[in-house]
Amino acid sequence: MLYINNYHMDILTRNVPCPVRLNIELTTHCNLKCVMCRGRQNYVEEKEAGRHLTTDEFVRILNGTDLNRLRILNLAGSAEPLLNPDIFSILDVCRKKKLIVEFITNGMLLTPQISKQIAGFSSGIHISFGGSKKETFESIRNGSDFELVCENIRTIGRIKKECNQRYPLVWLNPILMKRNIHELPGIIELAKELGCQGVSCSHLTVNSPELIEESLFFHKETGNHFLHEASELARRYKIAIIRPESFSLEPDCNEKRNKTEAWKKCRFLWNHAIVGLRGIEPCSSNKVIDFDGDVIRNKFTDIWNNDWYADMRYRLLTGTPPQYCKNCTDPSVKDPDHISSYFKEEILSDAFDYVRKNPKLSQKNQLEKSGVPVLSSN
Repeated sequence: MLYINNYHMDILTRNVPCPVRLNIELTTHCNLKCVMCRGRQNYVEEKEAGRHLTTDEFVRILNGTDLNRLRILNLAGSAEPLLNPDIFSILDVCRKKKLIVEFITNGMLLTPQISKQIAGFSSGIHISFGGSKKETFESIRNGSDFELVCENIRTIGRIKKECNQRYPLVWLNPILMKRNIHELPGIIELAKELGCQGVSCSHLTVNSPELIEESLFFHKETGNHFLHEASELARRYKIAIIRPESFSLEPDCNEKRNKTEAWKKCRFLWNHAIVGLRGIEPCSSNKVIDFDGDVIRNKFTDIWNNDWYADMRYRLLTGTPPQYCKNCTDPSVKDPDHISSYFKEEILSDAFDYVRKNPKLSQKNQLEKSGVPVLSSN
């Protein structure tokens, strides 16, 4: 048994070094309305759309961290970072501080000017992707232009070649759901055609009732088939692929699975932080936090080791996590065979109700054994 005394616990909870990976949200404004986007719900409904992080605020955040520990700075959030009017000056700050920068973007604004600015400077650009066909792509990413995004990706490749630069590496990032899973092999083909270096895909996390049927949790055989086909193509084309685990098709997989619970592998309380324009988000589940996490007004290092963080770390280290940690939806650790990995807590009862109304679903027994109460929407 590992013995941790009070001194060690204090080091692990209240004297934690700054994270090695930091996500900084540059704007709450987006030029698209994607069907699964939490940004549309979190910001537009709260009338906070269009807020931008200024260059001065960005510098203030960085100055409150330990830049000697910071390995990756991801300029991403719930919206489109390239809409920030200060994007060029923010990039200039990153270059002067010699930070390794990544982007997550919908690709619509990857103009030649932007691409030239980041060639050889950004380590990676992740393009949020809908499907390999125009109709599917644009039905998921409302307001997008499939041909424009593809042409912008080709432009990055040409500029990298002209500048004799290997970076940024370009990744396509599809969110997997019923309407696009059959196009995943086609996305691998498209990645090869466009000169991309990888495809990173993750399951849809359902945050509204109308998307329940889109979850591949209810289409496991189909999901496994196309995940396997895409993996084989990626291997053949030497395209890197990051993909979810295959589903177990055994009816009693919940009883047989012997996996580490997601919260035991938490990356957010010790190594990774998300800085949103409303404050620090404790993790990718985007839970509302009950402390002042304003890193523009307060020093990041002070927030990082405040009472809230110390208490959360203590609870995980002592095996007493809150319920939302038990229902972790972080794509990097989610259990492919457990319902809580696919639905936000507030949608779970609707998911159960969906199963009750569709008795032929093979997941019915698994859901009944998961321990979450089945509520009717009637």
